[in-house]
Amino acid sequence: MIVFILILPVTLSLKLDESGQLRLRLHILGIPLYRSPKRQKRVRLSHYSKRAMARRKKKEERRQKKKAKRCKESGASPTPPPDKAPLIDKISFITDLATALLRRSLSHARVRVDCLTVTVGSSDAAKTAILCGVISPALAFLLETLEQFSHLHISPNTLVGVAPDFTSEHTQADIRLHFRLHVVHLADIALHTLVHILRNSSKKSKH
Repeated sequence: MIVFILILPVTLSLKLDESGQLRLRLHILGIPLYRSPKRQKRVRLSHYSKRAMARRKKKEERRQKKKAKRCKESGASPTPPPDKAPLIDKISFITDLATALLRRSLSHARVRVDCLTVTVGSSDAAKTAILCGVISPALAFLLETLEQFSHLHISPNTLVGVAPDFTSEHTQADIRLHFRLHVVHLADIALHTLVHILRNSSKKSKH
């Protein structure tokens, strides 16, 4: 029974959509185990009644007053919401995640690439060309990592590449990857990550 559980296939789906949002989904035999970001709650008409809206408004006002009071006591100004991470940082995160997964799976993982395209746009043509020069090697390194540590499958119809769009001021990406591992590999990765965290924490405590 334990052996059967350890060899069950686990799929990690990773998607970077055109809006720039990075989505992760972990499922086993089609049963979802983890999703980030979490699925939005179902919209109900009762949430938009006068009483419910007034209750949410009062709650938000109390939260803002508490936040302003804390800032006043500490002498700090309210911090603005952080900017979205640049696209190149998200591609680097995907590459680091893929490397961590595939190295610990001892090349037994299977990776399917559904799409791997980036359309680069900016307010200036020279900046667009520079961004293309930065993003192209990052995608090439990601593909090289996938080929080196896994059984990579790319359909002939799969779109792969970086293209400039001099008529747009926004950069859009469409990256869809699926990593197929086994429970035993996932457990090994989790254990390795835990040991790494404990080692780092012990080093910090010594210093």
